[in-house]
Amino acid sequence: MPTSRGRHLYLCFEGLPKTVFDAQVLGFLNLMAAHDFVFDLFIFEGLGSAFSNKSWNAMRLEELKGAWGGKVYYFP
Repeated sequence: MPTSRGRHLYLCFEGLPKTVFDAQVLGFLNLMAAHDFVFDLFIFEGLGSAFSNKSWNAMRLEELKGAWGGKVYYFP
């Protein structure tokens, strides 16, 4: 089993945009996890977007748990 290279932090300041999040954020996190670089994801989102997308964000955050081995933190 490969040795872990520690935990790292990935900051996302645009919330969970429906268009590019999977390709740009999750793609990177999965690629890095495959090379034993595990990132915890901190997601920051403006209050207006957070409230207007509340149910979708809740569903999406649940899907992200454990997707690449890091933790997810969400801050509206």
